[in-house]
Amino acid sequence: MWPVEAVGPSESEDRASQGRVEWLDVLDAAGHVVGQAEREAVHRQELWHRTVHVWVLRPAHREPRVVFQWRTAGRREFGGLLDVTCGGHVSAGEPVQAAMRRELAEELGLGPQARVHALAPVAIEAARAGHTVREWAHEFLHVSRRPLAGYRVALEEVQGLLAAPLGALEALWRGEVDVLRMAGTHWPGGRPEPVARDVTRADFVPAPAIHYAALGQRLRTAYAAWGASR
Repeated sequence: MWPVEAVGPSESEDRASQGRVEWLDVLDAAGHVVGQAEREAVHRQELWHRTVHVWVLRPAHREPRVVFQWRTAGRREFGGLLDVTCGGHVSAGEPVQAAMRRELAEELGLGPQARVHALAPVAIEAARAGHTVREWAHEFLHVSRRPLAGYRVALEEVQGLLAAPLGALEALWRGEVDVLRMAGTHWPGGRPEPVARDVTRADFVPAPAIHYAALGQRLRTAYAAWGASR
């Protein structure tokens, strides 16, 4: 049976806009908390820390469509690239489930009634923008037929949601195809509009090929388990 988290949203993570320093738990390579540090220091010193990743899958006849967040172009890190549907940092001492619910509410407008299935944490170590990111990502799965235009996205962070079949994404990440057509919703000026665009591997947040290969397998396994539990 899949565990269903039912924790309500917590305080907003947007510390910068509130003039507050954000503190994160510092972890060792095994995922144990060994201290705390400011977010900027954690990234600068390439320390292990906790994040939450919520993947939204849209059910289909043969295989699910995976929904990606199209990051707002002006964001400091990876602006304009495609990333996990919903995600963010876990603040120091914050329960993982509370961080997950906070991010769902902030980035997608989903309340505590949204059914979310917990997956196993994943250690991610990847070179990005001249430094190495080391994080323990606590992954969650949200399966929904909700139209992409029906989400209430955080426009300062998300400019659109794009989706494609899982198998087609895996083919792109394996290098079997160079271009993939993704479709979804774009929010120019705050109003949802349908959008379709051709993407390449360079349009995704940079990570080793093995990362995306493993992601595809995790999503495929999780979706199969979700279907078996219904």
